[in-house]
Amino acid sequence: MVSFYHFCSALTLSPRELIILSIAVSMTGGNCLKADPTMQAVTKNVAASELLYENLDVAHELNYHTANKPSAKEPPSGVHTVESSVVRARSVTQRGMYRLDTTTTLNAPRQEPTTSRYTRAYDGKQTRVLDGPVANVHSSRLDPTGLFRPHTALLSRAAVHFPLSLWLIGGDQLSKHKLAGPYAKAVQSASLVGEETIDGLRCSHILCETSWSQGRAMTVRHLWLAQDRNYLPVKTVAYSHRLSKSVPVETGHSSDFREIAPGIWLPFRVKVEVADEPKLARDNLYVTGNSEELTLVHAKLDPALDQEYFERVEIPEGTYVYDVHDGKITTGRIEGEHNPKPKAFTTLRLILVITFFLLLSLAAFLWRRNRHSRRSAQP
Repeated sequence: MVSFYHFCSALTLSPRELIILSIAVSMTGGNCLKADPTMQAVTKNVAASELLYENLDVAHELNYHTANKPSAKEPPSGVHTVESSVVRARSVTQRGMYRLDTTTTLNAPRQEPTTSRYTRAYDGKQTRVLDGPVANVHSSRLDPTGLFRPHTALLSRAAVHFPLSLWLIGGDQLSKHKLAGPYAKAVQSASLVGEETIDGLRCSHILCETSWSQGRAMTVRHLWLAQDRNYLPVKTVAYSHRLSKSVPVETGHSSDFREIAPGIWLPFRVKVEVADEPKLARDNLYVTGNSEELTLVHAKLDPALDQEYFERVEIPEGTYVYDVHDGKITTGRIEGEHNPKPKAFTTLRLILVITFFLLLSLAAFLWRRNRHSRRSAQP
């Protein structure tokens, strides 16, 4: 069994955070002050299982569809309603480095499809981000939200961009995490309901409750973790009390589990459906509003890619490139433009020269006019 400390080390937490997180799991196993040995065991098993996927190379395709029919009316100028989308991605994590490449195609009614590309890579020192016509080179590590995490693939709509074990722990460790997002101001708790069998798999049934803020409704999510599939989520059902306490707003299911290495599994198909919220709130009736399906195309454990794969991000000519240090832009350039500083200096010098001659001409004109006026005033 992999130690919990080694798992925390893989999260690049500070020593203080490691100690606090370890104590939190050991004492609470969730979010309550009284220890829950069974929930504590589940959380530790999830944490240990997540570490098994620390080095992973995955290619996948994400298809999104809305069930709502497009309006017959033309949308206002600048407004685009996405009817469907396809995201093809490759996510690689290897010995603390990572690279994420995505190609996204959006389809809107009565419009041509649009395609965009995005790359983010960390080579152990710098993070390079290419997003359309702009590229940033950061002097440190930036953690992306889009990396493939096997234990949170089923929670794509829940904005869980951090380890599932951290989500189960909750508390300050979750709210202060750099990728906490909306959970920074939420109160998250998890408890063990019991054991159930889903699709022939023995599962731990977890109840997760999220209070977003004072005065806002709670989200309740049921999550089933397959004990013999590295505690990967198999099923989820979520309720938004803002809409309905009895009819779910979201359902999800993982299937096609494959063993990519001895004892290490991955679901090659993950599907999530979300209700039509206005109909759910108005009629307390579930009608699918949109859905997304994730299909794994390729998965390899412990990749051995060259360092260059994480260092080299092809930046097209004409791209605006900015060097960023501590969140501040230090220098900038246009890719493919040679010697931009002398050119910029020449342009500035030309402007100054023209301005100088204009001022000189104006001064000469005023001097001549003043001299002519004095002569005219003489008797």
